[in-house]
Amino acid sequence: MRANSELTIEIDASGPTTAVDLVNVGGMATLSGTLNLDLVAGSIPIGEQVSIVVADSFAPGFRFSDITGIETKSGGLIVVLDTTQASPAICVYESTEDGDMNGDSVVDNLDARLFAWAIRDLESYEEVFYDSFAAVPCSDPSKVCGASPRFMADMDDDRRYTFLDVQEFLQKVEASGGSSAAAWNEISAILNGPPIPEPTSVSLLSSMLLLSLMGNRHRGSFSHNIE
Repeated sequence: MRANSELTIEIDASGPTTAVDLVNVGGMATLSGTLNLDLVAGSIPIGEQVSIVVADSFAPGFRFSDITGIETKSGGLIVVLDTTQASPAICVYESTEDGDMNGDSVVDNLDARLFAWAIRDLESYEEVFYDSFAAVPCSDPSKVCGASPRFMADMDDDRRYTFLDVQEFLQKVEASGGSSAAAWNEISAILNGPPIPEPTSVSLLSSMLLLSLMGNRHRGSFSHNIE
């Protein structure tokens, strides 16, 4: 597939089993262009991974220039390269809970690094995690997890990425039995770490977030609203 090509994959999860288009490549798959994910009816059942491209191998460093159709009624679609199968495959599955950045159905400390990059820098998040189909740590050893679409880090669904999202994320981590303190340490390190696309705004975000988290222990809520 060349840079100007498009691949449309239809996925139908309305029946007892998921029906999906499958591209089966004998040899090396070299993929570029646009991947269109078309949910014909319903969405992918939670936790089920479906293969959309299987090949003997994939060209090193391949990636689609764009992926469309990733937003579902209940969340977002994750695309990941699974090299644990007999033949490596590009798989698709769904993340349905805000903050679940690896699609393993729980918001915990394993999501913190992805969450931090998602709220910090869209371009870096998509290039390093989402568009590269890279495998990421997850709590389910039975499958290879990938990165959720960036909008899954928008905890309050206001289409902005502020420290208010971080507050809700940390609460979910704590509720799952994780450590919100450890999650915050990882998030703050990424927000303040190099390279920083917009030093002033990122530094302000991190500083105000820390102050708000400290004040939240006494007040129970945030009083700021900045990006």
